Amino acid sequence: MSSSRSRHIERAADVRVGTPLDRETIRTTETGFLAVCADHHCSWQGLFPSREMASEAVETHVERARRSPDYQYHYGSQYPFIVELLDDTTARVCPDQDLEPLKPWKASYDGHGLTRAECGRPPLDEELHRGDLLECHGPGDGMVLQVSRTRSFGLPAFSIVYVSPEAETNEDGSYREADYRYLNEYVARDGEAVRVPDSDRLSFLGQTDAQSDLRRWN
Repeated sequence: MSSSRSRHIERAADVRVGTPLDRETIRTTETGFLAVCADHHCSWQGLFPSREMASEAVETHVERARRSPDYQYHYGSQYPFIVELLDDTTARVCPDQDLEPLKPWKASYDGHGLTRAECGRPPLDEELHRGDLLECHGPGDGMVLQVSRTRSFGLPAFSIVYVSPEAETNEDGSYREADYRYLNEYVARDGEAVRVPDSDRLSFLGQTDAQSDLRRWN
């Protein structure tokens, strides 16, 4: 599906469920309710037209999994959560989730606004590459080593591994793990990396000379 297409989850026929849902499906869904099972060993997700339907679905999922003789997880306390997709750039963790007998996951985030990547823009790992510079918080800039796909509150996000541009390489061109720094839960927005929970921004500053020196990337 083209990233320029968007959808709205407005009726039961629009419901999408996956383990997990395809990232592109979430990116191109502008409005709806994203339910996520927070069991560490489960990646179940669903898009629903109402918070009530999302709550019922995640409760049913957990209870079915608990009863299944073939599934060893979903025991003890569960902390699922539901995120409302407000438009193609913002979302929020639903407050006062009706998930009895389950408890809302990270209740302190109830009503918290979340930043999303705009559905018509490339994802962060297509805009940011090894050797690129980031304007980081604190002293100095960061040189990107790796951008990997993750999820934050069920939404597609990215983790960035970087080092200082002045960091010394090993003989084989690699860097010491002690020099690694990490930035988590970012998405691409208007030439910047924006953090999903609190909208911290990192500017892309271009590439270092090391980008063209292949010996440093062996």
